[in-house]
Amino acid sequence: MKCYMCGKGDLENKEATHKLYGVLIGKYPAEICNKCGEVFYDEETSSRIEADTKAKGLYGIWESNK
Repeated sequence: MKCYMCGKGDLENKEATHKLYGVLIGKYPAEICNKCGEVFYDEETSSRIEADTKAKGLYGIWESNK
């Protein structure tokens, strides 16, 4: 499958490291473009990332800096 962003690379199923504000949230299954490096998570993985981010106290942190 071609990349949704650049349209040139192929998506490869790999594990991606996800960080937020320099804090490691975890490693998750993803589709990663072999040309532009864009990372895509499915809905289930996105929910896991959100839950793990909340557990680390980082979810919504940008709102408190307004």
